[in-house]
Amino acid sequence: MRPVIQLALFLVVTTAQPARSLSQTPPSDDARELMHREDVWNRAQVSGDADALDRLWADDLEVAVPHLAVMTRDEASSLYRTLNGAQVGDLFMSLIDTCQLCGAHSFDYLIEIQRHARELAARPSEWMPWNYHDALAQAAEL
Repeated sequence: MRPVIQLALFLVVTTAQPARSLSQTPPSDDARELMHREDVWNRAQVSGDADALDRLWADDLEVAVPHLAVMTRDEASSLYRTLNGAQVGDLFMSLIDTCQLCGAHSFDYLIEIQRHARELAARPSEWMPWNYHDALAQAAEL
């Protein structure tokens, strides 16, 4: 699996937060610190500031995502060192989130769109997370 997919999965798993209603208590100091770090991360990623991103991660960080190989800090950080890498990571995070919202298995979806890249390029609207199973069935009939 490509490292970009691994980082995207890691980010989705680690940044997913339930919505907070206005009636709930204010965030704790820890929650405020996490929100601050997320803000720093987002600004650094948008501006391409890899050094700021590096400062957010511990030297001995290991990124573990279910069903994927564990990545070291250097392996994970190599994915956001360029604007293109950050954009690709954002794209995958969006696809994974969309899969979760419509009940599709994100790992299977990402594998299938790579296996059927030509069909996807010819008819992208048929290969969305919510309808790609129909396209798979059609491809199997051919």
